Amino acid sequence: MICLETFQTDCEVQGVECESVKSFEERSETEESSNVRIIENMEQFEVIEFTPKVYLRRWAVLASYCLLTMSNLASWFSFSAISNIIQRYYGINLVQVNWLAMAFSTVSIFLMIPSYHLLERIGLGMIMILAGFLNALGCCVKYAGYSKPTIGYLLLLIGSILCAIATSAFLFLPSKIAATWFGEKERATAIAIAVSADSFGMALGYFLPTSIVKNKSSLEEVGADIGTLLLSSAVEASVIFIIICITIKDQPQTPPNYSESKKLSINAQSHSAISGYKILLRNKHFLTILNIHGILFSIESIFLVALNELLIGKFPGYERQIGIMASVGLILSIPTSFLVGILLDRTHTFKRVTLVTTGLCSLLTALLSILFYINVRFYFLFATYLAIVAVSCTYYTTAFDHCAELTYPISEAQSGVLLLWIAQVYSLIFEQSGSWVLLYIGAEELLFCVLGLYIIIFILSFFLKNRGPRPSQPNGSSL
Repeated sequence: MICLETFQTDCEVQGVECESVKSFEERSETEESSNVRIIENMEQFEVIEFTPKVYLRRWAVLASYCLLTMSNLASWFSFSAISNIIQRYYGINLVQVNWLAMAFSTVSIFLMIPSYHLLERIGLGMIMILAGFLNALGCCVKYAGYSKPTIGYLLLLIGSILCAIATSAFLFLPSKIAATWFGEKERATAIAIAVSADSFGMALGYFLPTSIVKNKSSLEEVGADIGTLLLSSAVEASVIFIIICITIKDQPQTPPNYSESKKLSINAQSHSAISGYKILLRNKHFLTILNIHGILFSIESIFLVALNELLIGKFPGYERQIGIMASVGLILSIPTSFLVGILLDRTHTFKRVTLVTTGLCSLLTALLSILFYINVRFYFLFATYLAIVAVSCTYYTTAFDHCAELTYPISEAQSGVLLLWIAQVYSLIFEQSGSWVLLYIGAEELLFCVLGLYIIIFILSFFLKNRGPRPSQPNGSSL
């Protein structure tokens, strides 16, 4: 102000009209008073006493999600595990078998973002009920065609599309459920449990088919085994739908954490969905996470879709061992994801965890490529693959919680849906490319491509910011 007055006096002495100076001075005073009002409003908000409350029902809501995702993801990859048997029974080729899995990625690309807007209209409870119904219906349609090889593949594809629509409606919900229902020091753990259920579902998708469906000489016996597999999936999905209808609820009466309460108090949801997307897509750290998560997700999809074809040429007759290999790797990722969730709840070291995850994956994939190239025994590949999956799957927990941290107060569902939408786009591209490389170039070349992708995301991890604007309980005594 002293500088402005001095400059204005000098201008008057020289007979110069100082309208611009006066205008600037008035605008400065207006902005200053506006800032004071904002600070006063924030201080007024801070002094409001808030006691978060967590409800026992939160575990029932999380369990409903976990059951649904286990059922749904088991059907996603179930035919990839026995691709050679499915080809022989239905008289189709490898690309057609892979489309039973790629249908999920394709449908999700078109429906996942509309599903988020549907969530905003009808709420968490109704979107989960709708997803549970579609998942059960899809499993029943697939069972209807097991005994009819002529049209059976078409029914499998239609059933897979229905299950894929269900996937689009609920798979992006872990961070939303964690923020809406769980305390401040439980959010990453809740996400880890949800992500672990994803892994367990994929593990079932590999273990059950290879345990139930045998590569027998008689097509009738093969058909009976496929019927048993599909019937069990249909019954399981129907029971889970009933459980969801009983247990699910939109939100608790009292917010369970400070940031959720503050978001509601300052009416953070008042912005339009379009403005929310613009804010997210201008956040370079969020975009970096999108790319890291998308590439890592697509690598896992390549392995799950092509693992049987990748190894069966070197190890004929090892269908069951390959299925166990995929299943055990995913099951091992459950405790590692859970540990990462606890670590993030305690330390919030998102960037460091990301660097360690992507760095270890790069080293282990380099080892896997070398072992595969020099034709070692199957169980050396088995052990190395287990380590890769156990480490890589932990990033899903990190990605969801890190996005919520960096993009607050944007809805966790909105950032989560973009996270998974980009992952599905990457997955579809890389699954197709991986199948082409495996079919026309070779397995060793596919593994070296995967190694290159891991190195890319390791480099990207250095450009991340660790913490964002998501607030913590002021007195530090959060639940």
